[in-house]
Amino acid sequence: VPDGAVDYALDLTDVDVTSVADADVAPDADGATCPGWYDPTSGLCWQDPPPSTAMDLSEAEAYCDVLSLGGYGSWHLPTIDELRSLIRECPATEPGGACAVTEPWCLDRDFCMNDWCDGCSSMWGCYWPHALSGPCSVFRSSSVGGDRFGTCNFVVRFTNASVECGTSSVHVRCVRPGP
Repeated sequence: VPDGAVDYALDLTDVDVTSVADADVAPDADGATCPGWYDPTSGLCWQDPPPSTAMDLSEAEAYCDVLSLGGYGSWHLPTIDELRSLIRECPATEPGGACAVTEPWCLDRDFCMNDWCDGCSSMWGCYWPHALSGPCSVFRSSSVGGDRFGTCNFVVRFTNASVECGTSSVHVRCVRPGP
């Protein structure tokens, strides 16, 4: 790594993905447990807090595949649809909004990326549920699209709720079906 550069390489042996204490397991609306944050609108259980290490796509997939929290091992890197389900107060990029980037039918970024995917402008706040912790930043999905210019891994920038193409290391929040 050149002087002054940040090395985002991830050694999965340095990340504790085995379990969390029972204190981190919160009951969801039905009384079952979600070791993280349960979203009653989507029925998904989200890792909360997320890891502090930024990851590229292959690192993120490997991390979520081996994650075990609260006795659950069925975690995965969210699809762009699952990640968009966390967007709040920006109708264009919320699920069903005018931004056309969705799974599985539209992963061609030339066709799907439109002005509506630019999100909402805000000088404060975070376009996700207030109960979530972690940095309000760019988070990775597992969805990959492409065109004649190459491939694109779709991400959500929660500071403005935009749906973008991302290739660098960004934050990760794993997900699993609700309890």
